[in-house]
Amino acid sequence: MISPSFFHHKIRNLLRAIVSVNEGKLRFCIDKGGTFTDIDAEIPGKPEGKVMKLLSVDPSNYEDAPVEGIRRILEDFTGNKIPRTLKVPTDNIEWIRMGTTVATNALMNICS
Repeated sequence: MISPSFFHHKIRNLLRAIVSVNEGKLRFCIDKGGTFTDIDAEIPGKPEGKVMKLLSVDPSNYEDAPVEGIRRILEDFTGNKIPRTLKVPTDNIEWIRMGTTVATNALMNICS
C-alpha cells in the first residue's frame, strides 16, 4: 500500500512546478484522516517546506488538528507566539487546501 505522505509530496512538488510561492505567504495542503492529520506547508525561502503530523482528535491539547498545525507552523515561520485562545492570523497565508479521508475510510470498513 502506498503511504498518503507519498501523495502529499508529489502534490506539493506539482503545485510548486505550476505556480511559485508569493513572497512572504505560506501555502497549506492538509489531509485530515480518522487517526492523523497531515499538514504540508510551502514556506517561502525554504524549498523543503514543512510537514507535520498530528492526531486528528486530541482534545487535551487542541480543539482542531488542522488549525493547530497551521498555528504551529505560523509560529515557527514568524517567530511570534500565537495563543490557542486567539484566531489564527491569516495575513501570512496565501491559501489552504484541505481534504479528508474520513468518509472514504468509513466506507472501506463497511464494505470489507
